[in-house]
Amino acid sequence: MQSARGNTIFESVRELTTTTPRKIYNSHLRILVIGEDLAKEGIAKVLDGLSRDHELRTDFYILVARNATANEVLRTLTPLEKIPANKLFTSLEASEKNWGVSSKVDLHQLIFDLVEKGKDPILAGIHIKGEASAGQSHLNLNSVVPSTILEYQGLAVFHKDKLVGWLGSKESKGYNYIRGNIKSTIVRLACPEGGDLAVELINTTHRIKGMIVNGHPEVNVSVQAESNIGEVECKFAQGIIFVEGDGENLLIPTVAEIIGRPLHKYGVSIVNVGSLAFKRYSSIFLRRNDLKPLNIPISIITDLDLKPKSFYKTPSYFELTDFHTEELKLLYNTEDDFGKELHKKYIDFDDLFEELEETFGELKTQSLRSEIIELISPVSGFIYEPILAQSVEDKKTNLYNEKERTKVFLSTPWTLEYALARSSLSREFQEIVLNSHYKKANFVTKQLDKWAAIIDPEELAVDIYRFILDKDISKSIISQNFANHLWENKSRALRKITIDKDLNYLIDAILHVTGGTTSWNLSIQNT
Repeated sequence: MQSARGNTIFESVRELTTTTPRKIYNSHLRILVIGEDLAKEGIAKVLDGLSRDHELRTDFYILVARNATANEVLRTLTPLEKIPANKLFTSLEASEKNWGVSSKVDLHQLIFDLVEKGKDPILAGIHIKGEASAGQSHLNLNSVVPSTILEYQGLAVFHKDKLVGWLGSKESKGYNYIRGNIKSTIVRLACPEGGDLAVELINTTHRIKGMIVNGHPEVNVSVQAESNIGEVECKFAQGIIFVEGDGENLLIPTVAEIIGRPLHKYGVSIVNVGSLAFKRYSSIFLRRNDLKPLNIPISIITDLDLKPKSFYKTPSYFELTDFHTEELKLLYNTEDDFGKELHKKYIDFDDLFEELEETFGELKTQSLRSEIIELISPVSGFIYEPILAQSVEDKKTNLYNEKERTKVFLSTPWTLEYALARSSLSREFQEIVLNSHYKKANFVTKQLDKWAAIIDPEELAVDIYRFILDKDISKSIISQNFANHLWENKSRALRKITIDKDLNYLIDAILHVTGGTTSWNLSIQNT
């Protein structure tokens, strides 16, 4: 069967062997290449002849040679494979899954597409890049980069059994997305402020649904993709907020919207570090040469993680004096001078017990423990404020506060959840916490009544946060629900959060990166 350009179907499938056409059917046939002229004339008779042979293997892929004969394609020598057809076979599979501009179709699938009503075939196109004659010489393999190579180029579109056109790279990718053929690929997206973002697709799913709307056929194509962020070449944001967890990541954009400083309008990005490892990220925006600062406002929002006094059931935040060490010697009935080892600051009473046990061994009686607690209790909490101030200073210094335009904003003294529980929004926060955990309203009401009986704000906040930890309630769910609550009650939330001393650190962090004013008059500005 002869095409207009003189290449027979058997020339199309030969693998640089001297085998007869009949023997080709029993050999390691992996690729069938059809010349473009033959594809335009029609391939039905060729496929009919091949499919009737009971000895023919059908697990080969079918390609269309673009601007070339099949013979020229299969005679092009490739560096890694002695037989060009093998190279085409393996690269076609990778090309479809990881690139998306080609499509692998075997004989069964092609015949099915031809005979099924309302469906037309699509075949991958193969192109010779370079001189076809040079590719058939062994000199083509003497260079690190061969002068002539084979590359997949678009998809051949058929109407019935005749080639009618070609899909370009973008169209071919679109086709493979619709068919669910792409498993993993890299997609480059344009950044809003300029530059590119490389996204690695790790999984795609598709759904196609046809319908008749007002007498006209319509097709709804849904494609969902899972991806990882790869290379980022975007221009820098106008400001960056670093946060340590999902709670701040979910809540801060809503707070920014409520106070009239929507982050997207100011070109501000939130970076969720997912830990306390801010230092290695914030240092990226510092320059060794102070004369050439990057000049990007950076807000680091993090927890101080210093537990309040009410958290401890025994004495906390105390310092032993000479008097205490002398009294301890009497309790232990010893004259040994161990004052130097014990004369220091302690945050938790258990820390003192560890020191005592290392020096004298395990505490033998509960009465001795009680006497020690009674001895230390009068000075419990006396050094809390100095430790708090030092912790704040150390944290800010460690995270480059006030270096260039970096500022550190701390939840003082503990965490975001503790700050919310202690704030003027405490009652709303309590309800969100309980509704995020309990399904029955009577449990919510019962716990709210217990919290209502706690007068001291610090004790109340500690008990609420301890409840979150003990019940293992997701902080992400709490933050998401609380953000929704604030958005639904924007006016009331605005009046409260802008004058709340426990939440001011969030407001000031947003204002720093958006070029705003002080937090105390935001309520007036947004009225």
